[in-house]
This record gives sequence, structure tokens and C-alpha cells, in this order.
Amino acid sequence: MNLDWNALVAEMVATGEFHPAGLDALALERDYGEGRTVIRTEGSRIIAHASVEDRTSESQYPLYEIRRVYVAAGNGNGTAQEIIAELIKRFTPKEEELPGKNPTFFLISKNPALWHIASKLGFHVVTKFTMPNVREWAKRAGLGKRLPRSATARNPHHSKRRKRWLLMR
Repeated sequence: MNLDWNALVAEMVATGEFHPAGLDALALERDYGEGRTVIRTEGSRIIAHASVEDRTSESQYPLYEIRRVYVAAGNGNGTAQEIIAELIKRFTPKEEELPGKNPTFFLISKNPALWHIASKLGFHVVTKFTMPNVREWAKRAGLGKRLPRSATARNPHHSKRRKRWLLMR
């Protein structure tokens, strides 16, 4: 079956939650082929998508970013939680593997529904008050300018603007 990756990109861009420059149909398809993406489909249409990006800098401390979480309107009912949980399971080593290899997962989002789903999966909001070295950590993780301002703000919870948050598990 030929999946319509271009239609997925168009739907994701239309939500306004994804930066168009960061979405490329060929790259999304490649990630799926390499096992870094979980999708749900209806025919050739991709109705749910979540991917993981390896941000590991030291092999004993695996670090993965959950990215590009999308569920088409009318297809909720736990789909996002299900595909994120599947990614976490896929990238968490089995118990018989070496100890100390439990990965850290994080995501950045401004979507309150995704915050709720992430909290159900054990993610917590990260700020400089919960993780004083958050800037150094972000630099090692390769986030650069993508680190949300809420992670380093003096009063992160007091803004009326909808913010992007860093959540970690």
C-alpha cells in the first residue's frame, strides 16, 4: 500500500502546530522505514503519526525526543497516547540488557491535549527550577534555539500567552 506522506505533511502544516520547514514527506517516510515512527492509517491516509529522534550524546545515557505527534481530527480516543507509548516501548531496552541503559524521553509542545497525554505517560514539565542545568542539558541534547522559553523563565507559569513546554520522562 502506498501511503500518502504528502497529504500528511499538508494536514500537519494546516494545524499551525508544526513549522513547515521542519516537515518533509520524504524524510517522514524514511523515518517510518527505519522504524523511528509509529503511524495509524485508514487506507492510504495516515491519520496518526509520532516519531522519535535520537539525541544521545553518551551511549550510557540514551536520550530520545518524541516529535511530530499528530492525530487527524475525529481520530482521537487515545490514539496519540497509544502511539507515543508504542514508541517508548520500542526504544526502551528489555530488562535482560545491560543496566543503566534506561533512556530519557522528552518532548516539546504547546498543545494542552499533548501535555495531558504526556503526563499520563509519566512525563513532567521541566523548568530551571526543576532542573537547574536545563540550558546545559539542552545544549548537549542539540536543541539549540528550540529550548522553550518556559524552561528558563523567571515565572514560567504566569504568562497569559500559550507557551511551549519541555516535558521529560
